[in-house]
Amino acid sequence: MAKTILVVDDNELFRKSLSLLLETNGYEVLEARDGEEALEIYSAYQPPLVITDIHMPHLNGVTLAKQIKAINERTKVIIVSGLPNTKAFFEIAEMFGARRCFEKPVDLNALCTAIAEEFPRGRPTTIGERPE
Repeated sequence: MAKTILVVDDNELFRKSLSLLLETNGYEVLEARDGEEALEIYSAYQPPLVITDIHMPHLNGVTLAKQIKAINERTKVIIVSGLPNTKAFFEIAEMFGARRCFEKPVDLNALCTAIAEEFPRGRPTTIGERPE
C-alpha cells in the first residue's frame, strides 16, 4: 500500500477525475463516496495518504481525518472543499491532523506537489510528469 491514495468525495466527477489523474501519474487509487465508506475502506487497506472533501453525507472530512488519525497517526490527510467560507473548517481540519487544505477548484499542480511531498522520492510533482 506504499503508493496508494484513498480519494473521498461525494462529487463523482471530481472523485473520478482526481483518481484518473493520480492513476495516470503512477499511484494506486481507492475511492469512497462519503466518510462512512471511506472509514470502512481505510480500515481494510490503511493507505498512507487520504484526500478527502470536508462536506459529505454521513461523516464529514474533519471527523474522518480525526478517526483515521486515531487508527494510525502516521497516515497523511489532505483536505479539499468546494464550499465558500471553509477557512474555519480548514483550521479545524489541521487541528485534527490534516497536513494540507485546498479549495476547489483545486490547483492540480499544487495538489500533485503536495502529494509528492507526502511520498518517497520518485513520485511525480506536476501533471503528466512520469515517476522515476
